[in-house]
Amino acid sequence: MPENADLSSLRAKLANGVLTITYAKLSPDMMEERKTVGIDGAGGGDSAAAVPRYRVKPEL
Repeated sequence: MPENADLSSLRAKLANGVLTITYAKLSPDMMEERKTVGIDGAGGGDSAAAVPRYRVKPEL
């Protein structure tokens, strides 16, 4: 996933063998460090992917 992906808005759809992923973009001041999350799939293997982690900063 791109560094500016808002993971809370992430949606995935699998239809007719096509995986479509949609997400909102974060502004640069809302992005933080990366983390690793597991990905489960029909292939039976365990995988991990690095994805951005963020914390929403309160507005002043």
